[in-house]
Amino acid sequence: MPPCTSIFCEVLDARENGGLEEVHAVHKDTIYDRRDESTYDVFPLSKLEQIVLDNSTYMQCKVYVKDIRSVDESLLNNGVVDIALIDAPGLNSDTTKTTAIFARQEEIDVVVFVVSAANHFTQSAKEFIWAAAAEKAYIFMVVNGFDMIRDKERCQKLILEQVYGLSPRTFKESSELVHFVSSNAIPMGHAPPGGPGGSGSGSSSGGGGDEPSNDPKGKGKEKEKLEDFQALEQSLRRFVLEKRARSKLTPAKTYLMNILNDVHVLATVNAEVAQHEIDRVTKDLEEIEPQLESSKKAKSEVGDQIDQTIESTCKEIYEHARNTLNSAITHAGDTTLGVPYPGLFGVFDFADDLKEAMLNEISTAVTDCEEHARSRTVGGVNAIKQLGILHLGNEYHDLSFRSDVMFRRRRDALAKEIDLPTEIWDLVDWSTLMQRQEKVAGTGMALTLATAIGGRLVGGSSWVDHALSAAKIVGNDNLRKLVVPTIVLAVVSAAAYVLQQVPQSLPHRLSAKLSAQLESMDYVHANSTRIASSVRKVLRFPADNLRVGLTRSVEQLGSRRDETLKTRTESEVALKYFSNLVRNSAHQRTLVADVDLDAHPQAGVA
Repeated sequence: MPPCTSIFCEVLDARENGGLEEVHAVHKDTIYDRRDESTYDVFPLSKLEQIVLDNSTYMQCKVYVKDIRSVDESLLNNGVVDIALIDAPGLNSDTTKTTAIFARQEEIDVVVFVVSAANHFTQSAKEFIWAAAAEKAYIFMVVNGFDMIRDKERCQKLILEQVYGLSPRTFKESSELVHFVSSNAIPMGHAPPGGPGGSGSGSSSGGGGDEPSNDPKGKGKEKEKLEDFQALEQSLRRFVLEKRARSKLTPAKTYLMNILNDVHVLATVNAEVAQHEIDRVTKDLEEIEPQLESSKKAKSEVGDQIDQTIESTCKEIYEHARNTLNSAITHAGDTTLGVPYPGLFGVFDFADDLKEAMLNEISTAVTDCEEHARSRTVGGVNAIKQLGILHLGNEYHDLSFRSDVMFRRRRDALAKEIDLPTEIWDLVDWSTLMQRQEKVAGTGMALTLATAIGGRLVGGSSWVDHALSAAKIVGNDNLRKLVVPTIVLAVVSAAAYVLQQVPQSLPHRLSAKLSAQLESMDYVHANSTRIASSVRKVLRFPADNLRVGLTRSVEQLGSRRDETLKTRTESEVALKYFSNLVRNSAHQRTLVADVDLDAHPQAGVA
């Protein structure tokens, strides 16, 4: 067949064309239909070389030829299956088209690769054979121009070594699949009766129908060349027809082995990845679960500790404020609190100033309680902050706290609420006077007793005698006249004494009235509760912030644990699946590899 550039030539049995030997040249961009003559042009076989060389008009040729040999010798007319020989462009001419033809795996029984004995395998040929060997287990190798090689054994050895590296299975059966031939020994016309070795004359390459030389050595070489081609054709025929199971099923077996190998590799890799993922998440769980338990425990313990801190702080502040205010109210009337006494005529102004001083003293006590509560609040906030840093670390978000904004209120609120009028009876504190009289009386009695006892010890009852003597001298009438002046003098003296005791009596009276009124208002409890409640409210902010942080930490750890458990479950399912896939793919690969394509069908089934 003439050299082919970019035209595909498909050689078919002439019986498919009604027994006619001809060439159907298909136009470019046309789909060939043998029953539609508009899709092709008909030429005789003698025009084939011209059509192929002028490849600008046609894209492919359908060549119908007759093989007059018997069905036992012919490849096309084999009596078993219809066979077509496709002559694709060379790799150096059009690799893309050649590869596209080769991609029709289901239609190709065998690839016949022709290589020059002088040039061996080019890089493009190696790449093509390497790709073909991955799909086709066996490739026919035809080494042409072998008669031009001087050291044939060395050439044959080198080519077989290259075949071994490109297609080991082909090398294993190289006696059937690798053929060294010379194309110049093939006659271009029909062989004479009796075949190449018959009595008739045959054509040889370059002979043009001339008789071969009478040299027996030359005649023997030509015969060997023809026998090499006959061996090639018979090997091809045996492979396609007699070993059809191998020719058709070997690609399928190779394909299945490749698929199973890929599945096995992918399953193995995925199983390893799943196992690594299980190991990783198991290690993560070993770290997360103790942290989660510790976080839950810390949340409970810190919550209780915060509550105890707040309650103890508020209780202490309440008790301190209550004691401080009770003491301030109780002792408010002990002194005049630095208020000067202007005299009897300014006694009511003195009472108002004294009342204001008492209220200021109580307000100062309230302020002191607030300052104490403020300092205790700062300590409580810092204690809560330390707990947050201890249990949350960098995740704890500290809140800004300003103690100076606590207890903002008007200072004259108490003065407006208290209505404490001064009455005339407030100027006299009978309880104080009685206490003073008891003290004076007690002292006078003690002196009298001491004098009496001393006088008796000294002079017996002489003082009684002197008293009786004085009464006798004055007389009863004079004694009666002295009674009234004595009483008036006593009343005046008592009034003067009471007025003199106003600076001491008035504070006690006002303090008693103020205490009674404050007690009716529940002043001490209300202010103590107010201060403690303010502290409790302030401490609740960092406490709630810490609780939220602890809760968020528990939730985040719980979410991480759930995600990790989910990942571990998915990884375990994946590991189980891919492990089964590894085992099944290995088993299926073994079964496919054990299939003997050369065995008899019955034996294969058995």
